[in-house]
Amino acid sequence: MARLGTGLAIFALCFALCNCKVNVIQSLDGTWVGRETDYWYEFPTTVPGGVYSDLMDLEIIDDVFFGFNDNVTSWVGTINWTYALNFTIDPTLLEYENVNLVFDGVDTFADIVLNNVTVGSTTNMFVRYVFDVKDILKAEGNNTIVLKFINAPEVGLKRNEEQLKKYRIPWECPPDAYRGVCHINMIRKMQASFAWDWGVALPSMGIWKPVYIEAFDETVIRHLVPRVSKSEDESKYLITINTYFAPNQRNTVSGTLNAKIYLDNNEEVWNDFDIFEKSSGDEDIVSSVTLSIDAALVQLWWPNGYGEQPLYELAVSFTDGENGATISKKVNIGFRFVELVEESLEKGQTFYFKVNGEPIFVKGSNEIPINILPELGQDRQTIRYLLQSAKEVNMNMLRVWGGGVYESDYFYEIADQLGIMIWQDFMFACSLYPANELFLADVVAEVDHNIKRLYHHPSIVVYSGNNENEGVLSDNWYSTADNYDQYKADYVALYIETVRAQFERISGGEGVFISSSPSNAKLTENEGWVGQSPSNQYWGDVHFYNYVLDSWNSNSYPIPRFCSEYGYQSFPLEDSWMTATNITADLKLTSEFMDWRQHHPLGNEEIALLISENLQLPDSESEHFSSAFFYLSQIYSAQAIRVETEHYRRYRSYLTEEGNGYTMGALYWQLNDVWVAPTWSSIGRYPDSIQHIYYYQTMEAFTAG
Repeated sequence: MARLGTGLAIFALCFALCNCKVNVIQSLDGTWVGRETDYWYEFPTTVPGGVYSDLMDLEIIDDVFFGFNDNVTSWVGTINWTYALNFTIDPTLLEYENVNLVFDGVDTFADIVLNNVTVGSTTNMFVRYVFDVKDILKAEGNNTIVLKFINAPEVGLKRNEEQLKKYRIPWECPPDAYRGVCHINMIRKMQASFAWDWGVALPSMGIWKPVYIEAFDETVIRHLVPRVSKSEDESKYLITINTYFAPNQRNTVSGTLNAKIYLDNNEEVWNDFDIFEKSSGDEDIVSSVTLSIDAALVQLWWPNGYGEQPLYELAVSFTDGENGATISKKVNIGFRFVELVEESLEKGQTFYFKVNGEPIFVKGSNEIPINILPELGQDRQTIRYLLQSAKEVNMNMLRVWGGGVYESDYFYEIADQLGIMIWQDFMFACSLYPANELFLADVVAEVDHNIKRLYHHPSIVVYSGNNENEGVLSDNWYSTADNYDQYKADYVALYIETVRAQFERISGGEGVFISSSPSNAKLTENEGWVGQSPSNQYWGDVHFYNYVLDSWNSNSYPIPRFCSEYGYQSFPLEDSWMTATNITADLKLTSEFMDWRQHHPLGNEEIALLISENLQLPDSESEHFSSAFFYLSQIYSAQAIRVETEHYRRYRSYLTEEGNGYTMGALYWQLNDVWVAPTWSSIGRYPDSIQHIYYYQTMEAFTAG
C-alpha cells in the first residue's frame, strides 16, 4: 500500500515509551602502535591503514612508487608486524547480551589477541571478521588488543610446500621481468599485490578497513539483499527483500519488520511483517519479505547514454518483539532488468546484454585496483575521478578485474549514480587455485560477504567466476596437461560447486553469472565447464592481444560476439616519468630505471615493432630517441585502440558469410594505473593522473549511439 509519513510519528512515540537499549558501536579506528615483531621497534600507525602507507607517512621509508623504492623497501612485505591498541569501554557495554569485535577488512594473515586471549585469526582480506568478546573485555581499566601479522609471502610459500606433497598448482611464480613474489594463488589476497606485467610488487599488510566493537541484545542488520521482479501482467514490481541479521545468544530473531521504499514527491510504499526466524549455527539469520509497488510509481534505471539513473531509498527497520528496541538499515536501489542474451545462430550463439528489454552495445574498459596498497584504494576523490572520466568519454561499463579487490561501497554507489554498468569478476586471475577444504571455506565466506554487500547495486549487471583461468587450463598455459583431470576437478569444485553455488543461493538464481572470462558461455557449460578453446569467436566473450600484426589495419582483428579485453602497451610521457624520478638520465629507454619499470617480457621490442609498421622512429643513437619512442608509443596505441574499437562497433548489427559478427561489446585494457610505468592504461596513476593520448581517442571511438 502507498501511504504518506504518519507511520514515522507512531514509531517515534512507541520508541519513546519503550524501556529498551539502543545498539552501540564503539569505533577502534585511529592511532594504534605498530611494531616490527622481531625487534619491537615501535611507531604510530593509522587504522584503517597499512604498514607501507604508515611507514611512508612517518618518513621511515621513502615513497614506494618513486624511483627504485619498491625494491629498496621490499623487506617491508616479507617480515612480520604487530599492531596494538589500549582502549577503555563504557561498563554498560557489557550489559548487552552480545558484544562483538568486528574487523571489516584485515590484510591478510593475523592472530588477534584481546587481553592476552587469542580470539581468532584472519586468512582472507576480502571478508568481515566478527569475534564474540563479551567474556574477554574488561569493564574497568585498559583493554589491550594485539594483531600479530604474518607476512603473506611466507604463508604462500608454506602453503605451496604443503600442496607439493600432493601435486603442484601453478602459477607458482611470475616471470622474472615482473620482479614479483611467488605463490599468490595459495592465498586470498589481492592477486596483483605480488606484481603483474603492469604493476609493482607490494605485499601489503594492515587493518585496511574499519574496526569496532558492537553491542546489542537482539541483533543487528548485516545486509539487505533486494531482488526486483515483475508481476505476471507487468503492472507491478515485486521487491523481495532478504534481510540478514547477525546471529545472537538467543538463536532467534522475533518481532516486526518494516520495509519501506521512498518514492518521488515524498511518497512512500511500506508494509509491516511479523517475523520469527531461527539461527542455523554461526551463519546470519535471514528473513525474506516482499513489497509490491505499482510500476507506474517508479522510473527505470538505465546505463549511461540510454537514459537516466533514478535511485530509490529502501529502508528496513526491525523492532524487537520482547523489548521494543528498533534497528534499521538503508540502501539505494534502482529498478532495472538485465538479461544476458544467448540465442542460437547457425554458428554459435549471441552474447549480449539487454537492460530493460533494450539491447546494449557495451563500451568501456577494465578497471584494475585503484591502488596496489588497498587502504589507499578507498580514496573517494580518486574513485570519483576515475568513474567520472569513464562517463565523460561515453563509456557505459567497467569490468572490475579479477586480480584486484572487490571495490569499496562508494565505488559502486558512484557507478549507480553515473550509469556505469559493472562487470564484476570474483578475485581469481591467470592461475590455477587449490580446492582443498581450507581454501574453499575461505572462498565461501568471501562470496557470501561480498554478494550480500554488493547485490543491491543496479550498476552491477554480471558476475564472472574468474579472469582467464579457464584458458589457463584449457590452453595448457603452465604445462598442466599431464594432470588435467585433477586440475579440471579442482576448477569445477571452486568456480561451479562453490562460487556459483554460493552466488545463486544468495541471488535466488536471478543474477547473471558466467563461469570465466573469456569463456565460450553455453558451449563451455556443455563441455563440462572447461571449453576446448576459450575465446571462440562464435561463443561468449574473447580477450584479444596483438603484438605483431599491423595495429592500424582492422583486418588484424577478430570478429567476436563480445571482446572483454584488448589493448596495447605504451610508455608515459616525460612529465609523467618525472613524478617517479628526479634523474633525467633515467628517461633514456636503455636506462636501468626503464628496465626496472618494464614488467612485460619483450615489451619494448613489441612496441618498437608496432610503431615501425606505420610510423618512423629516429635513429636509436639520436638524443631524442627515447622522447620520440615514448610519444610514438602513445600515438600508435591511441590509433590502434580507435581502429580496433570501431572495428567491433562496425559488426554490431550483422554477420559475415562465415558467421562472425553481432559484436555487442568492447572493453579495452586498461582504464587506470597503479604506478608510472609502461602499461596499457589510458589514465595515469592518481593524483598525477596524466591522461594518455588514447584516452581522448576512446571519446571518438565511444561516441553516443
